[in-house]
Amino acid sequence: MRLFPIALLAAAFAITAAPAHADQDAVQFFSDIHVTADSPVSNAVCFFCSVRVDGKVTGDIVVFFGGVHLSGDAQHDIVNIFGSVRADNNASIEDDLVSIFGDVSLGENVTIGKDLVSIFGLVRAPASVTVGGDRTVLQGWLLFVPLLIVLILYLNTQSAIKTAIVLLAVPFSLVGAFGMLYLFGYNLSVAVWIGIIALAGLDAETGVVMLLYLDLAYEDWRKSGKLNTVGDLRDAIYHGAVKRVRPKAMTAAVIVAGLVPILWSHGAGADVMKRIATPMIGGVVTSTLMELIVYPAIFFIWRSRRFARIPTQ
Repeated sequence: MRLFPIALLAAAFAITAAPAHADQDAVQFFSDIHVTADSPVSNAVCFFCSVRVDGKVTGDIVVFFGGVHLSGDAQHDIVNIFGSVRADNNASIEDDLVSIFGDVSLGENVTIGKDLVSIFGLVRAPASVTVGGDRTVLQGWLLFVPLLIVLILYLNTQSAIKTAIVLLAVPFSLVGAFGMLYLFGYNLSVAVWIGIIALAGLDAETGVVMLLYLDLAYEDWRKSGKLNTVGDLRDAIYHGAVKRVRPKAMTAAVIVAGLVPILWSHGAGADVMKRIATPMIGGVVTSTLMELIVYPAIFFIWRSRRFARIPTQ
C-alpha cells in the first residue's frame, strides 16, 4: 500500500490555500473542497474540512478531521483520519481506501482497486462492493486489549520499570511473528491481528514469571547480606536465570507443539485458525530467546545502578 501522503502532508503546510484548478493540487484549511467534472484536480489535501468529489481526482485524497464524499472517481489513494468516508453507487477508487478513527459507508457497485483498511471504525459495505486486495477492519475494542495488558502488568509488578522490561518481549516476539507471516505468505488481516494480540498476552505472562525468578534471587541475596558488589549482583542474576531455563524451554515447546498441527489443518475455519496460529508460533520462539538472554542483562543494568563503582571480584 502506497502511503506517500506523509510526504504530501509536509509539503501541504508550505502551500498557501488556494481554490482548486484543473489538474492542480487542491490544499485547503478549514474550507471544503468540491471537485466537479469541469474542474478535475491532481491531489486533494484538506485539514479540518471535507472533500466532495463529483468529478475526478487523478492523485490522492488526504483528509484530516473532516470527511470524504465520493460520487466520481479517485485514481489513487484515499486516506481519511478522524472523519467519515462515503462512496455513492458506482464510485471507484483505483488504489487503496484507508480510514482511521472514522466510519466507511459504501454504496452499491463501488469498486476499490487494492486494499480497504479501516482502523477503529465501522464499515458498511453491501455485497456488490468489489475490493481487489485485502480487507482489514480493526474495531475499536482492539485498542483496549493492549492497554488492559499494560494495566494488569503494572498492577502486578507495582513498578513502571518492571512493566517496561516485561513489555520488551513484545518487539522481539514481533520479529518472529512477521518472519513466519512472510514465510507462509500471509497478509495482515483481522485473524493475524488476533494472533498477535494473543501473543502479546502470552509474552506478558512468561515475562512476568522470568522477572519474578530474577527478583526472588535478587531479594534472597540482599536479605542474606551477600549482595555487596556488582559481582555479587551478577552471581545472583546467574542463580535466578539458570532456574528458569528448563521451565521456559518446556513452556515454549508445549505451546509450539500445540499450535504447529493447526498449520496443516483442513476444513471449515482452518484458514482463519492458520492465520491466528502462525504469528504465535514465530513469536514464541523469538520471545523465549529474548527472555532467556536479554532479560538478565537488562535486569543487571537496572539493579547495578544502586552500587558504587567498585571493581568486581
